[in-house]
Amino acid sequence: MALVDYQTIFCDGQVITATTLSDRAVDLQSLADYGKGKAWSVHCLIQGTHTYDLRVQVVGSTSPNFSDIVVVGDSGVIDKAKLVQGYDFFVDVGAVGKKYRFLALRFIPTIEGAETNTISNGTQGVDNIPHVLPVGAEPQAVANAIRAQIELLNNSNVDYPHANDQLSYATTQNV
Repeated sequence: MALVDYQTIFCDGQVITATTLSDRAVDLQSLADYGKGKAWSVHCLIQGTHTYDLRVQVVGSTSPNFSDIVVVGDSGVIDKAKLVQGYDFFVDVGAVGKKYRFLALRFIPTIEGAETNTISNGTQGVDNIPHVLPVGAEPQAVANAIRAQIELLNNSNVDYPHANDQLSYATTQNV
């Protein structure tokens, strides 16, 4: 579980049925080539079974209407068989040698065997902060829904198989 700044959430419960930008863009306040130095990522959480394979691109722009998109991260195409509630993945943001100020996501589903970069609808703006569930609440499954947010530390889902063995400590536990 990561700590997330409310203002770095791109979308929560956004339904993807065509190529579209995220519900929200993040205004980084300054024109720069981000992704240099400390690595950071966009964490995507699937919130319901998806109908189509999906590619998620992190895109930058110098304008809030995203008329000049620069791709700064790409998930590659993810098979729809994996895109079920609870599945998550990360898209790294890298330096690309181009300056931008605004950051959003472009969701590209593969429909009838083809992808299109043509956006059917766009980001609602930097002030459109999506409604999120209260802490501890479980999201209801919604077909084709996704949540995405910026995270500086990726959750690696480390598994410690002996942590709860017999719920007690034993010297022979790891022999």
